[in-house]
Amino acid sequence: MGDKVLIPDAGGRGVALARTLAKSSDVKQVFLAPGPGGGIRHDKISCIPIPLTHTKDLARFAKENGVALIVPGSEIPLAFGLYEQCRLYGLRIFASGPKVTALESSKIAGKQFCRIHDIPTGPWAWFKNHKDARCYIYGAEYPLVIKTDGLAEGKGVEICQDIQEAEAALEERMVRLIHQESGKRVVIEQYLGPTKNELSAHALCWGEGAEMMAMSKDQKIYKGMTGGVFAFAPVPWVTASEFSAIEHHIMRRTVHSLCQENKPLIGFLYPGLMSTSQGPKVLEINICRGGDPECQAIFEILADDYDLYHALQSCVDHKRPEPLRWKKKYAACLVMLSGGYPDPEKMRVGFPISGIEEAEREIGVVVLPAGVEENNEVLFTAKGRVLNILATADDLLGAIRITYEAADIISYEDKDYDPRISEVVKDKMRQIRA
Repeated sequence: MGDKVLIPDAGGRGVALARTLAKSSDVKQVFLAPGPGGGIRHDKISCIPIPLTHTKDLARFAKENGVALIVPGSEIPLAFGLYEQCRLYGLRIFASGPKVTALESSKIAGKQFCRIHDIPTGPWAWFKNHKDARCYIYGAEYPLVIKTDGLAEGKGVEICQDIQEAEAALEERMVRLIHQESGKRVVIEQYLGPTKNELSAHALCWGEGAEMMAMSKDQKIYKGMTGGVFAFAPVPWVTASEFSAIEHHIMRRTVHSLCQENKPLIGFLYPGLMSTSQGPKVLEINICRGGDPECQAIFEILADDYDLYHALQSCVDHKRPEPLRWKKKYAACLVMLSGGYPDPEKMRVGFPISGIEEAEREIGVVVLPAGVEENNEVLFTAKGRVLNILATADDLLGAIRITYEAADIISYEDKDYDPRISEVVKDKMRQIRA
């Protein structure tokens, strides 16, 4: 016997979550919907072709197949009503309803929540009128950050160095509507610092409290991307005092404030943070799902004998889970890309992938499919984010080096990835030592 789990996710994050939950002796089968398109070699994990937006179909599948727990990997199904469908079908889900997830689905709601509950964040303003937003940027200090209010699949943030860039960002969102309805309202906020100072915090939440996970960091700003192209955990330069400030002034305060508003948070809490001279500050709040690719790195250093499935079940029951335990290792996750990504007009896909088994055998990495297609047991590139290479080591630079060694072995046409991570990390470490 054993339980069945459903993970709505379409990429490497869902695969990493599925592998971790499948370690539980109480889990018989994990379904990924729709999954990465192929390449999963695990006897407990299978994919079902249900799109993330088809939440009624997801709930019906879970009900008909006796799924014991639904764990959203992506924010998309929650935005399309998965929680409500689960309630209708009497299903257990590691997530919360729209009153809670609104903190992610609206940047404005998230910022207002921080203001009301004294959660540290930077100065900001929001606009629904293009003319008013243009007037604001002419009196602002640069650089500044313009964000699409609603969900934009990780592509809604733009750092603007001058008025011209800010005008273009507003034009794209509020006039051309490149993010559709999500961009009709924007948040304009103070630039708090370079991306090298960004951090990602994660916690498991059970309504009344939060169990902190290992601190992680994703590396951004590569060829116009603002989503992560590399992640690692833990972050060696986060001090005990900074970790404590994040835990008490941001994570627990968020959970307790939601509880006071009668909106108990069940699920992941994942704020993006900036480390500043005034302490850590919130850039955005993500609710009921983890970061991609941060989760891949975090789960890789979770202790092998820790049962994450039991922990999530405890949270759904509003009970504190068993304290998390970690390997004394660093994990790195390199995202391998299709050339031209994220520009759909420049990106080409459909190329065969080789070298995965060799890389796993010779280098000792784990390669997760993220955006592939499979035909006759051959993988082909299918999306912009193709593969995730996971490596662990006793030191961070060692883990990073291993991922690059594996990337050299893996081959496909138009292969791309950010080659600068080692130097970025070395620079940050030199800065800390100085």
